[in-house]
Amino acid sequence: MAPSLWIPLAPAGMLGLSTLRLMQAAEQTGAFGWSTSSAAIPIVAMGIGFGLWWALFAGIDLLRARREGFSYNPGWWGFVFPLAAMALSITALAVTMDSLPVLIVGTLVAMVVAAVWLNVAAKSVQAINRERRSA
Repeated sequence: MAPSLWIPLAPAGMLGLSTLRLMQAAEQTGAFGWSTSSAAIPIVAMGIGFGLWWALFAGIDLLRARREGFSYNPGWWGFVFPLAAMALSITALAVTMDSLPVLIVGTLVAMVVAAVWLNVAAKSVQAINRERRSA
């Protein structure tokens, strides 16, 4: 159940990223007549803020689950995509705002995504090998 609590990070991250990209496309076509990219920044920030709040909640539950002990299952892949969506959103915000501190945060989150992906991939390979040996 713990991985499923991370799933809401994906819509929070994609809400901001998709809004930003949509507004940038509208700006390039002259649809609104003002800088729509800057109008999207608060929406991106709200999505990231919600995602960070939710990550705190999900992280607390993950710590509880680790104390109780939980074994690997394919549901662990539910940790990867939501974190990646949040990393993309934070990085897109950093590039739009031309903000080095936000870019550093986005890079750190991307590094966490890579570590989580490697961990889950390794656990998946171990589980597959274990099943092959027992069959």
